[in-house]
Amino acid sequence: MSVRVGHDRSAFTIVEVVVVIILLSVAVGLVVPRLVRRDVRARERIAQRVQDLLRSASRRSLHGGEVLRLRYDSQDQELGVLSMVRDEGFCQSWNQQVRWRVDPLIPPVALAPLRVTEARVDTARVRTQSWMLELGSSGGFTTLVLALDDESPAPAWHVLLDTRAGLVLRRRGGEPPVEGMIDLDAIGMRDTPW
Repeated sequence: MSVRVGHDRSAFTIVEVVVVIILLSVAVGLVVPRLVRRDVRARERIAQRVQDLLRSASRRSLHGGEVLRLRYDSQDQELGVLSMVRDEGFCQSWNQQVRWRVDPLIPPVALAPLRVTEARVDTARVRTQSWMLELGSSGGFTTLVLALDDESPAPAWHVLLDTRAGLVLRRRGGEPPVEGMIDLDAIGMRDTPW
């Protein structure tokens, strides 16, 4: 009678374990950077939408003569534009009732996951919980700087608006300008035509 000596394979060899670890590390090395870049691109798109919103509102106010309001509420995490609606009455006088409504031409921007971490009007800081600023009025502001940031270690986005020229700039990182002027050379826009 012959006895067959065999080994039951109930465990992995060290070579198999090493191969699996190498394959998993390659897969993680390919997937994680794509996920990080996707998050960065999503935040960049939000900053671009904020820039577009400010540019549209500034142009309508500057060239169209409309009085608009920029509104931010940290609870909604939304930046939007309000337009003035005058109540139509029999008397067309200066003391008509004025209401503000969400502007139908400029859609609001949802900022999540970004939030406004700093807001400056001219040289004064504005509280970041909620604010409303008027564009196009005689006593309006001239410059607005918004710092948009999240919990990531990446540098904050700064969106700069100069209402006198209708100029809106966006950049990542660095310190926002403190003065009422925007220095194009200081923010790396030397080659930008004026």
